[in-house]
Amino acid sequence: MMTIAGLTAGIQWIETKGWDDILLRQKKLLEILRQGLSEIQGIEIVGAKNHSRFTGAVSIISDTIPLETIKDTLWTRYQIKGSHGFQCAPLGHEALGTSDYGTLRFSVGPLNTVDDVETLLVGLKGIVIG
Repeated sequence: MMTIAGLTAGIQWIETKGWDDILLRQKKLLEILRQGLSEIQGIEIVGAKNHSRFTGAVSIISDTIPLETIKDTLWTRYQIKGSHGFQCAPLGHEALGTSDYGTLRFSVGPLNTVDDVETLLVGLKGIVIG
């Protein structure tokens, strides 16, 4: 019963906010995130370069600092959570050439803000660049 109540509340929330508005806002946040990541020396975005193929998640690799260190430092300093590893997609990592070390993945959702994304970018710059 609780599951159905939660699902119903979630659907009602989406209907109130408007699906198109939610997707437009997510797209804006992803554009800010991807642009900011592309400007950080030592960070590489992994995956689709075609804007129409983006999802709510962005995966990165770093040639300067271990991903686990970046993930742990972001949590310790900024309480920003990332997902490090293979995200249950070993064949995808094989295709991307990240089978040895995985990626660090960040997601944006309907409750994230521009400030959240900017805090992540500032944190990453501080960790990777110094």
